[in-house]
Amino acid sequence: IKFVNSADTPHTLDFTLEGVSEVASVGKTITLQAESLGDENSMAEPMKISPVEAEYQGFGKTFNYQFPKYSFTILRVKASK
Repeated sequence: IKFVNSADTPHTLDFTLEGVSEVASVGKTITLQAESLGDENSMAEPMKISPVEAEYQGFGKTFNYQFPKYSFTILRVKASK
C-alpha cells in the first residue's frame, strides 16, 4: 500500500483488505517525511529526508494507520488468498 500525505497534519486511514484469507499481523513500513514543504537535502544535511524502515505490528484484514505529515509511506503487508 502506498500513500502520500501532503497535509501539514497526520492523517489516519482505516483499511479493509478484501479477497484475502490471511493477513500477517507483522509487516514493514518505509517512510519518507519532511517537517515542512521547504525541506530538502543539502550538502550540510544530505540525509535530512531519507527512507526510514520500521516494523509494524498492527496489520490484519482490517486495520488503521496514521500517516505522518508531509510524507510518502509504503506499507508492506503479507497476505494470502
